[in-house]
Amino acid sequence: MGGADSWASAGWWVWALAPVGVLLVVAGLSWLASHLRRVGIRSVSLPDSGEDGRLRLRLAALADAVAAAAESRLATESASGSVGSGPDAGVVEVTVTARHDASLTELRRDLAAVDAEVATATGGAVPVRYLVRVHRPPRNAATT
Repeated sequence: MGGADSWASAGWWVWALAPVGVLLVVAGLSWLASHLRRVGIRSVSLPDSGEDGRLRLRLAALADAVAAAAESRLATESASGSVGSGPDAGVVEVTVTARHDASLTELRRDLAAVDAEVATATGGAVPVRYLVRVHRPPRNAATT
C-alpha cells in the first residue's frame, strides 16, 4: 500500500490530468454545438394572405425554384439555392456558375429577369442574394 499512498500524495498527476479534462470539455462542447439546430426562418407569409397567414411560402422550396430558374438561363452552367441563417435568416441565397464564355451583360440580364419573377411571385417579401462564379475555360492541351 505504500506505493499507492505515495502516488496519490504526489502533486504531478493533477497537472497531468488537467489537459485531459480540458480536452474532454472542448470535445463535449463541440459535439453539443454540432447537434444544435440552426435557428432560421423556414417560411414566410405572403402579402395579402390574411391575418392568420394562410399563404405561407417555404423558403427552401423557393431557393430550389430560383436556382432552377437561374440554371435554365443561357448564360448559366449550374445553380444551387439555400436559405440563409443567423443574421441572413430569411434571405434566399443562390450560387450561380456562369459559362466561361458568357458576357456579364447577358448574365446580369438573365439574373434580373429571375429576380423580377421572384419579386412578382412573392410580392417582394423575400430578398434574394446571388453569388456568381465563372467556370474556368477548358484547358487546351495543344497550345502553340
